[in-house]
Amino acid sequence: LMPQPKRASIWEDGGAFLMGRVLGNDGAYLTQAVTSSITYLIHDITAGADIASGSLTVSSVIFDTLQTDGRWTEDDTGYNFGHAVQAAWFATPDHTYRVEYKFTPSSGQVFWVVFELMTSAIYTS
Repeated sequence: LMPQPKRASIWEDGGAFLMGRVLGNDGAYLTQAVTSSITYLIHDITAGADIASGSLTVSSVIFDTLQTDGRWTEDDTGYNFGHAVQAAWFATPDHTYRVEYKFTPSSGQVFWVVFELMTSAIYTS
């Protein structure tokens, strides 16, 4: 069984707030205290090119309590990871972009959370 990325559609030249309920390798909800670092890579699959990469501030993207604001529509439980991605990273319509997050826990093995975003054209862009 192959792991599957979370898929979504967005508008070209538009930002997005990527979020998820992330479990560590121990099966517990990820918290700031058990997360050493998070890096990301954004890759345009259609063009075959890397768009952006970097490190995130753990305390800015990991929530120690599950969030249930209006952005989360999956269920009533909520999310503990959220990252606002820049509109400039998704400038081309009809492309598929892969956003890979590498989580390095304070102890244990690294793991990944992956999103694939498909862009649709905005005629005024």
